[in-house]
Amino acid sequence: MILPFPGSQAGNGRDDLEQGGYTGEAHDSCCPLLSESAAVHESIMDTNGRISEPLASQHLPFVKTSPMWAHLEGLEIFRKAPQRPNFHQFEQHGQEVCQGLALGLMFSFAILAESINRLNALDDSRLLEQKMTGLALLEADGFDVKDLRSRVETLLHAKNSCVELQDSMRNLEEKIAHKETKDRELGKQVRSLAMAVHHHDLHAYLMRNVMRSAITQKMNNAMEISRLKTEANKLKRSCLSITIAVPR
Repeated sequence: MILPFPGSQAGNGRDDLEQGGYTGEAHDSCCPLLSESAAVHESIMDTNGRISEPLASQHLPFVKTSPMWAHLEGLEIFRKAPQRPNFHQFEQHGQEVCQGLALGLMFSFAILAESINRLNALDDSRLLEQKMTGLALLEADGFDVKDLRSRVETLLHAKNSCVELQDSMRNLEEKIAHKETKDRELGKQVRSLAMAVHHHDLHAYLMRNVMRSAITQKMNNAMEISRLKTEANKLKRSCLSITIAVPR
């Protein structure tokens, strides 16, 4: 059961209101909310000193003598969706207590509705669940909470969707971090291999130069061998010519 907002004492008319402390002076000094609603309250009192319009056009188990009703019934939440709560469950407590409990429930509904309208999908899930619990309690007392529950359920669904998306984002971030680590390792490997290739290319360049030098030397040596052989053949022929020319 939701704790009630303190109600006024019941009476039979304007005299009872004044005796119970609901005069204009008492409003200003004790309760600003009472002061604000007193004028409206008086404007809807009939000639017998009772409020003329029942709550959501239903029979109530008490007479609405508190000026707080004018303030409550002027709230947008009750203008848009008049409520038909079950106040008869308090009937055995007498007029005064019954009206006080009814006021408490009405204020509880108004406060909860206002807080739900301020919610968004970024609010904590536990807070949203608390609102659902409060709505269930008020629904048990006869309040129509379908629209408010629908809003909280929508926010919970959006919240759960956000949580799922955040989980997916975390998984992707972990995969990205793993891939980035692998990428850095591959980068080191590529740089190491590139350096090895560079050293290999430098060594190959030096070897090619050595090989070209050796080839050049070999060609020069072959040419020298050919020249020397030619010269040797000339000398050999000259020697044979001399030998033949000498008489025996």
